[in-house]
Amino acid sequence: MNKEIERKFLVKIAVLTPLLDLGVPSAITQAYLTNKIDYTVRVRTSTRIKDCYAPAASKGFLTIKGRNQGIVRPEYEYEIPYQEALDIIQMSNVTIQKDRYRVHTMQHVWEVDFFHGLNEGLVIAEIELQAKDEHVELPSWIDKEVSDKACYYNSNLIKSPYCQW
Repeated sequence: MNKEIERKFLVKIAVLTPLLDLGVPSAITQAYLTNKIDYTVRVRTSTRIKDCYAPAASKGFLTIKGRNQGIVRPEYEYEIPYQEALDIIQMSNVTIQKDRYRVHTMQHVWEVDFFHGLNEGLVIAEIELQAKDEHVELPSWIDKEVSDKACYYNSNLIKSPYCQW
């Protein structure tokens, strides 16, 4: 079984901002085809924003995630044709948009998401681990952990956006 072991944190934006010069973000749009407590089915497009070194690259993904057991849950992700992902997303009335930066620190890669639209102002850093008890040294730009707060899951942000809190 494929497992995702992931911790989520809020970000101290003022401390993180200087680090963003280190990377080029990917623009992400995602929609949920099924969004239940036991599992979600998500379609996502990811477009690496063009920089001076490489052209923009777009991909599509279909992801199925099972119910969380703490910070662990089953996850199956498949790359699908970009145009098909766009077509499927258009079937949904609601999407999440965010820019994702990959920040390398110590032995880990953090994915830092700056949300847009109804979730504007929310910035979350996620780290995927090899084991649920793996030690992680937190960078100075990490604020509080929200791994156990379901309101910060993307699947819940689509139902109850940050602007409504």
